[in-house]
Amino acid sequence: VARIEKIMALGNLELRQDLFNSRNRLVPFRMGLLAFADVGRVWVDGRDEHFWHSALGGGLFLSPFNMVI
Repeated sequence: VARIEKIMALGNLELRQDLFNSRNRLVPFRMGLLAFADVGRVWVDGRDEHFWHSALGGGLFLSPFNMVI
């Protein structure tokens, strides 16, 4: 039985910018923009790959009742 050894490395960066902050008593919330970047690599015995996988993304966030998102 072959045993697979692997080591992983990853990183994440996330940026948020509030656009609107509602302070009404019924439903307080925050809304804003979100941008992120991810990068990672896996080292597996027997494979000789030398590249990192990366991804970028963004969107809107909504935080009802000003809870942590």
